[in-house]
Amino acid sequence: MQKYLDSATHEYAIIAIEKGAVEAFLQNLQTSSDVKVIENSLRAFYKALEHGESMKDKNGGVNFITSKIMENGLNELVESLQTHPSEDIALQAEILCKKFFEKDLEF
Repeated sequence: MQKYLDSATHEYAIIAIEKGAVEAFLQNLQTSSDVKVIENSLRAFYKALEHGESMKDKNGGVNFITSKIMENGLNELVESLQTHPSEDIALQAEILCKKFFEKDLEF
């Protein structure tokens, strides 16, 4: 799925996201202890969030993927990965949080 999001046109990436790609990435994050699976899921998750960012103008200034994740409290899962023993995973999680979640928490 990550390769699909990397190479997909924006429209096809949105279809993949709407069909459950984000949920699949998050399930991998929740259930896998394999560092490579987690890293790949975080990279794909990042790409999905970037596609959501590009749709903000069409969605009233809101990243619909970030909103969906925050509504379900799944951002906490990504935030918890900032303390993962793997430095690469911790760094990827930190980048995701800073770019996509922290700004949504500002009042």
